[in-house]
Amino acid sequence: MMKTYEYKGIGIADEAFIRDSAPMTKAEVRAVSVSKLKLQHDDVVVDIGAGTGSVSVECAFLAKRVVAVECVQDSADLIAKNVEKFGLRNVEIVVGMAPKALDIVEKADCVFIGGSKGNLAAIMDWADVVLVNGGRVVANFITLENATEFIRLMGEHGYENIDIAQVQVSKGKAVGGVTMMQANNPVLIISGDKSR
Repeated sequence: MMKTYEYKGIGIADEAFIRDSAPMTKAEVRAVSVSKLKLQHDDVVVDIGAGTGSVSVECAFLAKRVVAVECVQDSADLIAKNVEKFGLRNVEIVVGMAPKALDIVEKADCVFIGGSKGNLAAIMDWADVVLVNGGRVVANFITLENATEFIRLMGEHGYENIDIAQVQVSKGKAVGGVTMMQANNPVLIISGDKSR
């Protein structure tokens, strides 16, 4: 029988997740991203481009329901393994391309975009319909072009309180008896509220 994971707060260690080859939002970036969602216990969260499911798992400990959408079947299978590993019952996995695959979502309080496959404009149109007034959108980007497009789209869709943060994390690595800092790629975390 698998031991139930004891949740101790945002920023679950990367090593706790089953990884394989799927992309994963690392612990420190994940902690900032999830904090920007400002989750409440009764929230419905949609995680677009869920990868390993690390953001979905973090959100599931804090929210009522999480819908994890992933277009790659192997990654969706990995999300299922992580959801089972953490003993969660409130994560629904949807295999398909967002936003077409999200017809099952009628209302959401928060949307996290970890990957869009070039569908940012369509995802924002979808969010206009399902996101509650005052609901939050948080998106992570490693390219300036995608971040710039998203900022433009947020303005066009009337989002308020737009916040842009760049997170650059370096981790200590033991080398020859000393510790050097090894940098990860910087990530732009962009968030905002749907106008009321």
